Amino acid sequence: MLLSHGHRDHFDIPSLKIVLANNPSINILGPLNCTALFSKLNVNGTIQEAGWYQKYKSQTVEFVFLPAKHWHRRGVNDFNKVLWGSFYIKGKNQSIYFAGDTAYGRHFKEIKQSVPPIDYCLMPIGAYKPPFLMNLFHVTPEEAFRAYQELGAGNFIPMHYGTFDLSDEPLGEPEREIRRLFREQGNAEQLIIEPIGKSIKLKA
Repeated sequence: MLLSHGHRDHFDIPSLKIVLANNPSINILGPLNCTALFSKLNVNGTIQEAGWYQKYKSQTVEFVFLPAKHWHRRGVNDFNKVLWGSFYIKGKNQSIYFAGDTAYGRHFKEIKQSVPPIDYCLMPIGAYKPPFLMNLFHVTPEEAFRAYQELGAGNFIPMHYGTFDLSDEPLGEPEREIRRLFREQGNAEQLIIEPIGKSIKLKA
């Protein structure tokens, strides 16, 4: 299980109880100081922490924790006491970049210089209005598309939209905008959108 950060819409206690109960040997990969978040949960597997640009211990798949432009808070006294970030995942034949939650920043160009080529880019596209508040923490569809280009990734899988109503844009707007951007650039075949909950098979 990959944990990008500890916000309540990503680290939801009731959901995690179900995941942990059904995966007793789970290997949790998260940011520095994330172990404390699991103190009230029954974890029979392992928890690994990492800082930015650090690798996790893994025998078959390479996992690297990378930067994101975000923040942490779950309560009154824990502001930024747990790190946040993104992941690079490298298997035998495919690689994935999972952006977590992030605003737009120079870290995308830096990541491009730090990891091998990215085949699949999982990028957030929702929760960006009102911009005066949200642009500090989340990308717009346009910024997500720009980041994807800067990363030099092959395929784009949008996420973080159309589920929780966290912001002011209509729920369907992020998907419409990212489809428009790919269509106007003439590479719509590189945009992969499936219904929420459906598995996505990676291309060989």
